[in-house]
Amino acid sequence: MSADQQDVYLHSLEAGGKDLGAYPPTCSSSIYGTVRVEGFLSDPVYGGNRDMVSWRMIGFPGAYASYYDLVDQHGIKLDRTPMSLAEDAQGHIHMDPGIHARLP
Repeated sequence: MSADQQDVYLHSLEAGGKDLGAYPPTCSSSIYGTVRVEGFLSDPVYGGNRDMVSWRMIGFPGAYASYYDLVDQHGIKLDRTPMSLAEDAQGHIHMDPGIHARLP
């Protein structure tokens, strides 16, 4: 879908009453809410959470390779810049074009 088609589809979910096949039309607005939250909190590799803004907001450090030194420490604040699964050594995030959302 083009970006415009995606927007139209998401607006139809948000409005409710969208026939989703296996789910009753009354569920479409709830499903939209879930998609919106998951997109906001997901790793940027999937296309949401631009600049890891939601992770910065909630203090989530992201996808570090190892938390081994912290595994037995509870209730401490991790003061690290968030890191994406798709981040390279220079801090650039490379979205994966191979990850597609498909409609039934």
